[in-house]
Amino acid sequence: MTRYEFAAALAACLNQVEQNIPNQTNGLAPKSDLENLVQRQQKLNQELQELNNRVKE
Repeated sequence: MTRYEFAAALAACLNQVEQNIPNQTNGLAPKSDLENLVQRQQKLNQELQELNNRVKE
């Protein structure tokens, strides 16, 4: 597995986690942790897009 494939799989996993968290709020991390995770996920998605564009060129 290449690092690009791993990054894409990780992004998909984080997307799934993000979808499931609002449905189950008992015993989970604080909202600030979720917001931090979302920000990091968005940054990762942006970096993945940039990598994909570089690879395509």
